[in-house]
Order: sequence, then C-alpha cells, then structure tokens
Amino acid sequence: MSVHKGKLLIVDDEQGIRELLVSEFSKLGYSVFFAVNGEDAILKLQAEKADLIITDMKMPKVDGVDLLKFVKEHSPESEVIIITGYATVENALEAMHRGAYDFIQKPFNIDELVQLAEKAMEKNELKTLVSIYEEANSLFSHLNLKDLLPAVSDAAKKITGCLRACLFLLDNDGKILTFCQNDCGADKKEVGKFVSDVYSDETKRGEPIFFDAVSAPQEYKSIFVPKLDIKSVLLYPMSLSGKITGYLFLTKSSQFSPFTKADLKKISVFVSQISQAVNNAQAFERLSSNNAS
Repeated sequence: MSVHKGKLLIVDDEQGIRELLVSEFSKLGYSVFFAVNGEDAILKLQAEKADLIITDMKMPKVDGVDLLKFVKEHSPESEVIIITGYATVENALEAMHRGAYDFIQKPFNIDELVQLAEKAMEKNELKTLVSIYEEANSLFSHLNLKDLLPAVSDAAKKITGCLRACLFLLDNDGKILTFCQNDCGADKKEVGKFVSDVYSDETKRGEPIFFDAVSAPQEYKSIFVPKLDIKSVLLYPMSLSGKITGYLFLTKSSQFSPFTKADLKKISVFVSQISQAVNNAQAFERLSSNNAS
C-alpha cells in the first residue's frame, strides 16, 4: 500500500526547479502535482485542493501574491510557502501579511525547504481537524436517517475532496442493511462483495484500508473496473462499543491524486464522530416506529 503524507502543489515556471521539487517531495511520500505558472495553478486548484502550495513569487500575469489571494479565498485551510529572489523579498513579506505560511529565498537549501513544508503541514492538519469536528458535529442535528446519510456522504466528499462517497449500514448479523445512495462509482452488489472479501479475515475486519489501482493487492484488483474509472479507494469501518455498524466507501477517479495518509486521518476523526450520530438517528427512528404502533 502506497502511503502519502498529503497533497502538495509545486508552482514554478522554471522547469529545472519544478522537476527538482516534484522529485524530492515525491520521494518523501507526498502526493505531488505541479503547475507551470500561476494561471495553470489556479486551474489545477479549481479541480483539486492541495494541503500545501509551494510557489515561486515572480511569474508572468499571475504571480505568487495573486495566487495566494486565490488560495485564501477558495481554500483558506491550505498553506502557502513562497519561493522568492532577493529583489522580491518585500513582496514575500507582504504575502505573509496576507496569510502565507512563510517564504524561502533563492538559492534555497532543499533540506530547509522540506523542514518548512513539514511545519506548514502540521499547521494545516490542526486547522483541518478542527473543521472536521465542526462538520461532524453539525450532523447531529439530523435525526432522520433519510436526511442524515446523504449529509454524511456529502461531508465525506468535502473533507477528502473526492467526488464519490457511499455509506452503508449493517444489521445485527453483519449484512448490508442500508445504502446511502449509489454514489461510489460502483454497483451496490460489487461494493458489498468487495467489502465481504476484504474483511473475510476477522483479524482485518476493523482495520481501514486505502490503496490505488497500481499498489492494490492482487486480491483487491477486481474493484478497479476500467469503465468505472476508479483510481483510488478508501474503506473505513464505523463502530460503536467495539462492534462494526457500517462502512464508509470512498473512491477517486483518474483525474485526481490518490487518497493520502492525511485523508485517512481526516476520515478517522470524522467517522469517530458520525458513528454516534448515525446510532442516534437509528434509535430515534425505532422510537418513532414504536410510538406510531
């Protein structure tokens, strides 16, 4: 299973610097994508969010400050590190006032930039976890499963940036009881069979898994049906009092970076919160049904 620390966007119009940073951060376990200039970066970020953006300051048309403005307006939780030359240090300081995490001067030491990136990611993670708690807590207002389950699906997509999310609940015998809409890019039976196969070993039943089409173990390859355009999968069990009550099944298509270790941590926090919300809604429905009878 490939493990990624988080999503990192490299923005530089100098090919040599861009290729160096992409190579170094990829080796360190980041899921890296790149843009050749500020305009290209905006297009990339409109399609997929990044946890961290490392951008050159001086670029034609859309420079580092302009890109920073876009990031803070559309993805304020993302951190930005500015790479600057001596002549643009003043602009870099302005960028920090506008919300950039920090800046580093050319020529830079790659080890120093890596350390700066690690600290920026730590800050990003803290902010993200707070927002996830807030997102999950808002779901407790839904006492009807019909309203809650789609809301859970939408929240999971928002948290991980994926387009497909499917939540399903289990009955007391461990069989699939309720599907939260068919929004996982696969047939319900295929998903059910996949989950059964993955967790047929009781020692693995409570463990989350995530992998992409390249790194997937051979026994899981069947889920990557070409016509469904599934590139990456994240499957997370929901549980209460040590008992599995359901699964959250997320997929990404080929146009997006694979799920990362950071995504797994986000979903673990989210699931720990919403498992109780789902249990509350189920209890409310049982109570309503008993009162009606």
